[in-house]
Parts: sequence; structure tokens; C-alpha cells
Amino acid sequence: MTSAILVGGRFSVFHSWGDDGFAGSSPTTSVLDPFGNVLGVTYNPHYLDVLAQVRA
Repeated sequence: MTSAILVGGRFSVFHSWGDDGFAGSSPTTSVLDPFGNVLGVTYNPHYLDVLAQVRA
């Protein structure tokens, strides 16, 4: 997962929501970068499906 990669670097978890509660259950989290910026990270499997169709 992307947030795990970020936290493994110089980012720290700001808030982890897990499932966003919407249909499709996209896990979300927020990380804090070394400069104090909060970045939202989500995993959207629907986007990956659409991207694969466009590239085919």
C-alpha cells in the first residue's frame, strides 16, 4: 500500500480512516510530510480498472 511506503520513508501517519464508508470500500489515510503538509492518500480499485481499459 502507498501509505506504508510513505511512512517507511520520512512521512508519518497523520490520521488513518481505513474504509471510507462508500460503496467500493476505498481505504484512505492522511500522512504528514517532513515540511508539515498533510497529504491524503486513497486506494481506488475502480481507477485501476479504468486505466487498464484505456491502456489496452
